[in-house]
Formats: sequence, structure tokens, C-alpha cells
Amino acid sequence: MSSASGTIVVGRLFTALLGAMALSLAFAQVAAADIQGGCKAWAIGSQSGSVDLTSVSELHLLRGDVLAVRGLAPQAQTRLDVTVYLFGLAIPMPEVGGLHETDNSQTQIVLSTYSRYTRVVDLSATTNDCTGSLLVSVDDQSPILNTVGGAGAILGLLGLLGVLKAAFGKGRIGGRIGGALAGFIGGAGVSLLLQQMLWIDPRNTAGLAPPIAGLLLGVLLAGTLKRAPRAPATPAQPVVEPAPDPPTLSAPAEGLAP
Repeated sequence: MSSASGTIVVGRLFTALLGAMALSLAFAQVAAADIQGGCKAWAIGSQSGSVDLTSVSELHLLRGDVLAVRGLAPQAQTRLDVTVYLFGLAIPMPEVGGLHETDNSQTQIVLSTYSRYTRVVDLSATTNDCTGSLLVSVDDQSPILNTVGGAGAILGLLGLLGVLKAAFGKGRIGGRIGGALAGFIGGAGVSLLLQQMLWIDPRNTAGLAPPIAGLLLGVLLAGTLKRAPRAPATPAQPVVEPAPDPPTLSAPAEGLAP
């Protein structure tokens, strides 16, 4: 791969990550759902309709939605801390400060702009007085035809191939380490895909089970399918026929003159 192509790939991945973060922040800035502390929030989708986010923990949308969100706070909020969840782990985002808002609204959020990067986002938000959490799912977005889900499927396939390669190897320490790494990467990819399918909640530590299982399988299966070396062919031995018996001399008959 040329350096120019590599730069383009890295740039696209970086754009994808920014898009996923932007989707998170678009909802978080109105104080997240299932809200405690006196704040309130609403989401209105052009296709999915209106949802009062104050007492719900999940927001299900459609890819064609143009979204409007609004949040109210009992007094001015000056800071915002956002946390995104993945594999059951909390990943804090940089704190947003310098705010002074009691009424925050955003409109014309075109959901398809962000759903191409991820189908599911799970986050929580904390302001001066309020806390809340929200799982956002774009239900009609393919779990594979987005950046996160597609990357998960590719990593899962590559991990499987790596484990198979280790299984057909010699089973030595290097092969076991390689199998463990391949299994861990493949399991992480499977977990990402399952989270995009909502078979695993990103807030649940069950998301760590596939990577751990893949790591163990990579170690245990290394060398198990190694083919036994073939024994060298034994050259055919020449057949030695027994030597013929020497001829016997018969004695001359008695009484016969020479």
C-alpha cells in the first residue's frame, strides 16, 4: 500500500470515529435519557415520532429520520461529561465546559449522516445537577453495513483464519501466542458485531466474553490439527535367490573295466 493510500484509509477511519462521537454528543447535549436531577428531554423524529426521554433508557429511530432534540434544566448547567460504553466498559469523553444553559435544543439532525458509522450508541451524561443514560439504536440500519459492524465482521473473519493457522501449526510457544492474539482479535470483532445487532448490550460486560473465549481457544487449539510427518519410504530390498546346489559326481560302476 502506498503512503498516499494509507493516508486516505487513516483519514476515513478518523472521520468515522468523529461521526460516531458526533452522534453521541448530539443526544448528550440535551442531558441524556432516564434522567435524574430535575432535567427533562425530548426527541422528535420525522418518521419515528416523538419520545419523552426523561423516563426511558432506549431511543429507537429510523435511518430516514430528521431529528430534533430539546432539553430543559432547573437552573443553568455549565459543564457536561459524556461517557460512551463498549464491551461493558466506560470510555469517558473530554469534558465540555463553558456552558450556561437551561434550555438547549438542536434540530435538523440527519440521522443517515451518522448511522453509516454505527447503528448503536450507548452513552451516559452528567451535568452540574443532572445525570442520565441512553441507548440509541437505528433499527433499520444494517448491523454490518456500517463502519463499526463491518469492522467487527472483518476482524472476526481474520481472527478465525488466524486461529486455524495456529491450529495447523506446530503448537509451540510462538504459535500459541499467535493463536491467542488472533482469537482475541476475532472475538473482539464478533462482540462488536453482536453489539451492533443488539444481541449484547454495550453496557453489559458480557461483551468481554467473546474476546476472552477467542483468546483461550487460540491457545488451546494451537497445534491440534498439525499433520503428522510422513515416514520416509523404505527402498525395496533386492530379492536374493539361493545359489544352486553344486553338481554331484556319481561313482563308477563296479566290475567295469576302464
